[in-house]
This record gives sequence, structure tokens and C-alpha cells, in this order.
Amino acid sequence: MTRVLSVQGVARLEVIQALCLQTLTALAACKPNVAWMTIGIASRLVSCRALRSDENSNDKDRSLRCRWSVFCLEKIFSPHMSIPAKYLDGLEYPSSAPLPPLLTSAGAGDKVAGLYDSDEAVTDLGINSYYIQMISVWGDVATWLHDIKLGNDEIPWRPESGHTKLSTRYYEFERQLPHMHLLRNVSFTTRTASEIFEQREYWTSWVLMQILFHAVPATINHPFIHLVAVRRSTKGPQSHAFLQQTVDLAIFHSAWVFRILQCSEGFGLEITSPLVGHLVAILAIVPCLFRFAVDEKVSNRAVKDLKWCQDYLARASLIWPHMSQKLDLLRNLQHIADHQRSNHEGGNTIMFQPSLVWALLDPEICHMNTSNEIPDESPAVPEARLRVTTRFTHPLTEAQQEQQPAPSSNFITDENFSFDPDELEQLYLDDLFFHSNPDPFFGL
Repeated sequence: MTRVLSVQGVARLEVIQALCLQTLTALAACKPNVAWMTIGIASRLVSCRALRSDENSNDKDRSLRCRWSVFCLEKIFSPHMSIPAKYLDGLEYPSSAPLPPLLTSAGAGDKVAGLYDSDEAVTDLGINSYYIQMISVWGDVATWLHDIKLGNDEIPWRPESGHTKLSTRYYEFERQLPHMHLLRNVSFTTRTASEIFEQREYWTSWVLMQILFHAVPATINHPFIHLVAVRRSTKGPQSHAFLQQTVDLAIFHSAWVFRILQCSEGFGLEITSPLVGHLVAILAIVPCLFRFAVDEKVSNRAVKDLKWCQDYLARASLIWPHMSQKLDLLRNLQHIADHQRSNHEGGNTIMFQPSLVWALLDPEICHMNTSNEIPDESPAVPEARLRVTTRFTHPLTEAQQEQQPAPSSNFITDENFSFDPDELEQLYLDDLFFHSNPDPFFGL
């Protein structure tokens, strides 16, 4: 019945809601073409509904949730063809779950003045609004990746580049995010599993927002993009300072995604959405490459992270079978890199098929399936060669590093990456970047 009504252009709320559910059902059944067409129909019906002025005030929040749900589905699964966010300017966001009560230990009396303090009041639009905004940013990142895949070259450090524009948009979002939703203030890791469960509507949106918040910079600074995909655009030497920055940010933020998901799992709040699975597959390429770093702590940490990513995708594939294709692609990439590498001073050089990486970075929804088929590689496209190094600029000497004072609460320098939740809540960005040189994994 839903199909009949939608084809007839019946833009009732329940019809669009049913189409959203059918989209996810089609994805779970590995029918990507059906999912893609269903999203398109829902989007057109939402546009028709937006032209109506007889909206029932009692259905306002349901209608907002419906419109934004369609927007998110488009941004996630067909970002190249989605309705631009500017056409939704002025549209209210759906209501959000309230902010969980502050813990006593996170009260104002325990705050340390500095990074998160601000005299400027920021209006809180609700956690759902910030999650939606990050999905919108991610949709633009996905479009940028697709353009690069198609050969849209750019010099990424220039102001007109897509990389610079996306970075600016990301910084603008971060600037406007109310401090009350920051990790330090919500005390996520110091809460009990029962607290997380009772407030799971808020925490689910918060975790998803945090994952995207770190996945966006990790992706736009992805080592494959800057060390392989756009190198031909520079027509000469690349900026080593820029490369140092991109690799630092990619490893830093990808590690945050893995840690947040692991912490959520510890609370029984396992997130296995298609979007998160896609992000994990993209970011898993980072540890897959840095397993070959010269520093043992870097490579050991990368091996553990890659294993966790593969385990996560295996679990996610039980709910979303097309995730098994991502897992197979990742394993194929790992296998090829393991058997096609050579050692050089300052790093290892590996060779691999770019199509394998692109299949993870920019998958076509119509090609989603449960097989482990490797994408075809054109004979005209040579294998990519990448030297895995963590240093593009001159590092501090060992003597200088030894003079650094031992960190008092740096959870990321522990070899096993274990951490005290109380220390995590008190962490500042200054702490993280101060430890970037002595720490072997993040000090690139």
C-alpha cells in the first residue's frame, strides 16, 4: 500500500515514515537499488509536503523528525544527489532528549579554568540538532571524496580547495557547539551502565555526534588521500608541514572514534548503524597502513586497532549483511599490504590496489552486497606505492624528548591504551597536543 500511495504522490506523514523504514529494511536485505530509489521517493514527497501550509500543529515534531530523517538518509546513502542543506535553512530541528543531570564530580566547583570556559552564551538547540548538522557535514565530505575519486584534483592547503572549505566548516561547527555537550562536561565515562541506559535517547545521539565529530577530520586528513590520491595535483614537492599535520590529525581523530565506540560497548550501548560501520571501515585503513611504522609502539597500537575494527565489522554484519563486504575488502587490503612491502630507512614502503581503498572510502550504494568480490582495476591504473612514515618534519631529538616531564594524566601514552575515566574527563586539548611529541602513536 505504501508503494501505491507514494507513486500516486500522497505526501502523508505516515507514508513518508513508512518509506524511511523500508529504506533501512532494503539495506538490511542487501537490496541497495531498492533502498536508493525509496530514499529518492521519500525526498520528493517531503518536498511536496513542504509546499503545504495546512500542517497540523499537533504533528509538528513528528513532521520535523520525518523531514530531517529523510535528509539524513540522503546525506548518508546518496550525498551526491541530496537536497542541499541551504534549502532547509530556517527549518526547526526536532526535539531532543534533555541533557542528563550533571554528576557531582563534574560540577562547576571542579572545573579548571581554561580551554572550555567562555563568556559568550551559546543557545543550545538540543543534541539531535548537532547530530544532524554533523551528518550534513559528513555528506559534504563524502561528496568531496567522490569528486577526488573522479579526478577532481586540488592542492589541499590552498584556500579554495575542498579540504580547506571542509576544515573551515568543521571549525565553525565546533565553535558553535555548546560546551555543555562536550565530553568533559557530560562525564560520559564516569557514569554507570544503568545511567546510560536510562538516558539512552540522549546518549545514543551524543555518541553518534561524537563519532562524526572525530570521523570528519580523520577522513579529510586521510593518509591515502594526501599521500596517494591528490599528489598528482601538486606538480612538484608537497608541503611537508601540511603532510605532518594531516597524518597527525588522521591518527589522532581515528583513535578517538575507536575509543568512544569501545567505551560505549562497555556500557552496553553498542552502535551498529550502517553509517558507523562505514566510518569504521574508512578509518580502519589508517591503522592498516601504520602497522608498518618503524616505531614499535605505533605499529603495535595500529595492529590492535585494526583487529578491533575487523571484530566490529564482523558484529555489525550480523545486523547489516553488506558490512561483510567491507570486512572482506579490509582483509584483502591487509593481505596485499602484508605481502607487497619493502623496508627503507625512515619507514616501510607498501604497494596496493587503489580500487580497494576507494571501495571503502567511496562505496557506491548500488554495489553493496555480501560478497567478497574485489572491485575491477583498470589495467591503465598502476598499483599505488606509499611510504609509511610518521615523520615529515624534523622531530625533537631523543635527548630533548627525555627531558620532557612525565605526564601526570595522559591516558593515550599507555602502551595498552587503558585509561582512568576520571582522567579522561579532565583532559584538555592542550594536554593532547603537548604530549604529541613524546607519545609514539600520536606524535607524528
